Amino acid sequence: MLANLFLHYAFDAWMAKQHPTVRFERYVDDAVVHCVSDRQARRLATAITDRLAEVGLRLHPDKTRIVDCKDGKRRAAFEHTSFTFLGFTFRARKARGRNDRNFTSFLPAISNDALHKASAQVRSFRLHQRTGHTLTELAHASNPIVRGWMGVLRRVLQLRAAAPPRSAATTTCCAGSARTTSGCTGSSGPSDAGTASPAVPPACSRTGSGTAAW
Repeated sequence: MLANLFLHYAFDAWMAKQHPTVRFERYVDDAVVHCVSDRQARRLATAITDRLAEVGLRLHPDKTRIVDCKDGKRRAAFEHTSFTFLGFTFRARKARGRNDRNFTSFLPAISNDALHKASAQVRSFRLHQRTGHTLTELAHASNPIVRGWMGVLRRVLQLRAAAPPRSAATTTCCAGSARTTSGCTGSSGPSDAGTASPAVPPACSRTGSGTAAW
């Protein structure tokens, strides 16, 4: 909570003031900022690095990267073409258009780590050993967990279905994580995006109106 409050003023408010046309999402110390070009992404990454240094933070060297939102129309080679945010991996994936033709778009899906964790949790139910319970009792015990997963996945599928093909302008994004110089880090997990507000800073901030990233 303290990390989120601090970053709301140290990052969200700064972005809204210094880069009002740039869109970004932040959950505690994980953030994605959307950029229209590689040049803008690199310039913004430098600006964010300097800003965090001013408040005693630094970008995580392993998690911070500039990612090309590659799709079927973007064939140029780029070092990074995917990133993971809040348990979902965004990368080029097969999609079906309104004319029922397949094409390649930049889309999210559950990440391998999140899938393994979900599988491990299902195995922990040990349903095959609970022979003394009825199907209704087993469903009653597991439904709250499964319902939570399906709620998140359903929202992602709705976004994928509603999202139009990306224009050539939405080309580059960087993903990163802030870390205090003392080594303290925040945690992240699935959450609906909120709107950054000076009065009530949300755990997941979504502000701006353009495209860019960190």
